[in-house]
Amino acid sequence: MSDFHHIGRRPVLAGIGTAAVAAFFSPALLRAQALDKPPGVLVFDVAESLLDLQVLRPLFQRLFGDGAMVDEWFGETILYSESATLTNTFVPFGQLGAGVLRMLGSIHNVSISEADVAELGKGLASLPPHPDVPDSLRKLRAAGYRLVTLTDSPAIPGRGPLQAAGLADLFEQQFTAETVRRYKPARETYQMVAQATGAPGIRAVHDRLTSLGSHRRPRCRLLALPD
Repeated sequence: MSDFHHIGRRPVLAGIGTAAVAAFFSPALLRAQALDKPPGVLVFDVAESLLDLQVLRPLFQRLFGDGAMVDEWFGETILYSESATLTNTFVPFGQLGAGVLRMLGSIHNVSISEADVAELGKGLASLPPHPDVPDSLRKLRAAGYRLVTLTDSPAIPGRGPLQAAGLADLFEQQFTAETVRRYKPARETYQMVAQATGAPGIRAVHDRLTSLGSHRRPRCRLLALPD
């Protein structure tokens, strides 16, 4: 058995993700920084941060006999996207997610059909918001913050997941990492957002799980840009 199999995919890919952060951001950006004034732009991740992936549990329950496998699938998909960025490769996020679903099927001796992949895609396109999200976003807008999203998935103007969830009108712009073909946490992805919003630069990165409200676990990935 190789060292890779002994260690396992998740620790290896988690290490790749950590290395990616270190490679793409300067030490100054990686250190905790205090803003001299409140940020003007708040950039939100979408899947599981704003929209509830847990509604996909019935699909994973049917396929794997365990609805909690949706978390395994999503975590692996994010880790593989990070490894793709670190190795300067790019695969559309939808294809990446489908590939991870098939990989999990192979690991667990479950046959994954094209219909299963299509059901996953349909579910992802119609995720509901977490219950506390709409009011929380409205409060942030009322407080004067500019709200935008940044997702690894493709942005589909007028018919994307945020439109289906009734949240699109709360955001000034929707950004996708596919524009620059570099998944988060690549520097180019964040710079794209900073330039498009007119922010002077990324002075504080809060790309960690932070709670928007009373949910079962912290979930909001947030990037704060100063005016």
